[in-house]
Amino acid sequence: MDTATEQYKPADLKDLPTIHQGQCCDCKIDTGQIRVWLCRVAGGVTIENYLNHRWVTVAGDCTDTGEGI
Repeated sequence: MDTATEQYKPADLKDLPTIHQGQCCDCKIDTGQIRVWLCRVAGGVTIENYLNHRWVTVAGDCTDTGEGI
């Protein structure tokens, strides 16, 4: 899976308002077709796309912090 931090850095998302709150992540961007989540626990970034009437993770995960890239 691609890294979400190639497009979105945790530091850039941190100060954005939270739109939705999940179990461990805050949704920082929601266009209706894409969601970008910042994990409150591990600090990673996850990107979801709305495909075939459901949200699908297309890049990143809770541990994708961009360190080591």
